[in-house]
Amino acid sequence: MDHKKILIISAMAEEMLPLTKYLSYEKLLSPGDIVEHGNFVFAVSWIGKVSAAMMLTKVLEQYAIDAIINIGLAGSLSPQYEFGDVVVVTHTVEHDGFIEWDSEAQTRLYPLFDLITVEHPELKKGILVTGDQFVASGTTRESLQAKGGQLVDMEWAALAKVAHHYQKPLIALKVISDNADEEAGENFANNLHAGERVTKHFPFILEFLINQ
Repeated sequence: MDHKKILIISAMAEEMLPLTKYLSYEKLLSPGDIVEHGNFVFAVSWIGKVSAAMMLTKVLEQYAIDAIINIGLAGSLSPQYEFGDVVVVTHTVEHDGFIEWDSEAQTRLYPLFDLITVEHPELKKGILVTGDQFVASGTTRESLQAKGGQLVDMEWAALAKVAHHYQKPLIALKVISDNADEEAGENFANNLHAGERVTKHFPFILEFLINQ
């Protein structure tokens, strides 16, 4: 493997666990943990935009990171997604704040979206909306759809802002855990370890980042 240093960051340790095991790191991390493992750094921020921004800033100040991969669960706002689908985020809307436009670092990832369509059609793409609430309401779901959202989480927009500031490319692999409706809490809990679906696509994403 190339000597690039890749950060893998999640809000919850359970979201990252299948991938850390895939990379031969067996310990279950805790919120606030930062672990260097070969050419990777693993970081668990805890839930929400503030925690995500603080953790990513801390890591980027302490380590010479070349690229960032965010692994996490997300609620679906679109019928095109099913539970367990892995979605690569193409654009971000912060539904309870303001998100900057894509940075130069992010535009370098645009070829990845074309590759997904042509070479990895089992991977899906989508526009993610982020806010500091767990969406479990049909009414809220509809309002986020009206903003152009196709899936929703609680951290990505904050990570994107920090990555923009440090000019670091950032890829999100989101696994659909629920439909952001009244059953979202139960479905999220049932799909908490669905991150194992990411391991199938990780070599392709990693190769793309290394060749950037």
